[in-house]
Amino acid sequence: MYTHTNALLSYADFVTAIQNLVDHVKKQRTMATNEGLELYNLGEFNRAKLHLLIAATDGNKEAQYALAEVLRRDAGNMTEEARNWYQKAAGQDHFYALLRLADETSLAKAKALAEANADPAERLLQLYELTGDIESLRKSERAGSSEAKCILAYLYGRDEKLVPSGLTPTAEQTRLLLEAAIAGLPKAMAWYPRLLTVRDKTTRRAWLEKRLQLNDVNALLDYAFAISTEYDMDEDEQEYGYEKDLVKAYALLWLVSDTTRQFKRHADTVKNLANLEAQLTAQEITDAKQQAQAWKLSHPPMSEYRLTYQEF
Repeated sequence: MYTHTNALLSYADFVTAIQNLVDHVKKQRTMATNEGLELYNLGEFNRAKLHLLIAATDGNKEAQYALAEVLRRDAGNMTEEARNWYQKAAGQDHFYALLRLADETSLAKAKALAEANADPAERLLQLYELTGDIESLRKSERAGSSEAKCILAYLYGRDEKLVPSGLTPTAEQTRLLLEAAIAGLPKAMAWYPRLLTVRDKTTRRAWLEKRLQLNDVNALLDYAFAISTEYDMDEDEQEYGYEKDLVKAYALLWLVSDTTRQFKRHADTVKNLANLEAQLTAQEITDAKQQAQAWKLSHPPMSEYRLTYQEF
């Protein structure tokens, strides 16, 4: 017999089912956002596109900006589709989307957002990106912006006339990149040890190992090369001086090969992987792949660690 209690139970089950569905949809959206941005940060733009589209449609401004960047890169110029996503991100006060739009209204809004930014280092860096005024960049650097330090080092390397009077380009580049590296900027961690002023292998190894902990994709390949090939060089030619470890080198090369498709060093990675495979037993290859999976689980998502807006 149908009772009031039966109705209440049915309604409760219905509400629970709806809530479970809502929770599932939210989880899928979060996964799409995370996956899309991780692939975008790795430079895997084609694979990122669908994930970013889901997150962008859901209103995530970082996904909207990233999707617009992917579309613009694919076309080689601004397209209407890319502009549409930049506009959606700009509508949520995304500073760099406003810069990409570059129309008078967008730039005026970007300037207002930058001037209202409570973080002085970030505010000054944004004003530099907006105006190209190198004094804003220098002020941002002095306020502690790691990206400003890295950009300044790059500009000083391109044009020595930009270096303030009384300072030398080499000394300023070394200072700027060391400070940015110490602050944790991966691009500076990669660049600083390669300066001619830094020739100590212990120092170079230390910075490479910091990048490895961040799962910097280029660091993985640098390390894999060092432990698979560099040991064959004369000691003076070695950049790092690591001992040979072909299994670990295979593990990292396989991980990069398995994770990337568009990465600019992907073809070289696959080639070096094949060369190593010919030197290892089947069991060593199995062990290497297990090491790769363990590495993936114990490190953050692999990334190129590009700068926020600058590309060089």
